[in-house]
Amino acid sequence: MDVYTKKGLAPAEAVAFLKQNPDAIAGFQLPFTVTQEILHDCRLTMLDTSPVLDEALAMSRRYGLLFSDAIHAACCSHYTIDHLATNDRDFSRVDTVSVVSPGVMIFLIPHHALIQTWADGFEALA
Repeated sequence: MDVYTKKGLAPAEAVAFLKQNPDAIAGFQLPFTVTQEILHDCRLTMLDTSPVLDEALAMSRRYGLLFSDAIHAACCSHYTIDHLATNDRDFSRVDTVSVVSPGVMIFLIPHHALIQTWADGFEALA
């Protein structure tokens, strides 16, 4: 978020900037503050991805997803997560999960939801 506002970059440009300037990440406070609040306030459970690797491979091929995205989709299927909050349009090709804008997803947090935020920098299950 900070890189968008402070540098005036679009999301794809922000990711490229951070990849080229990894030391800049330490200077941003908002992503770490928000992540810490989510981790402590939402009683998060980290998912074991080992049971979904074969399904992720199949979903990668079926939906044309990067393998990292396919793991998210396979976890949704395996753990019966119905909604995925993401700005990544690639997930709209996956018919086993409903994609919701992260701004709307805040109302769904009491339900099972896989959350992708901060330019897909972390994932969490609420």
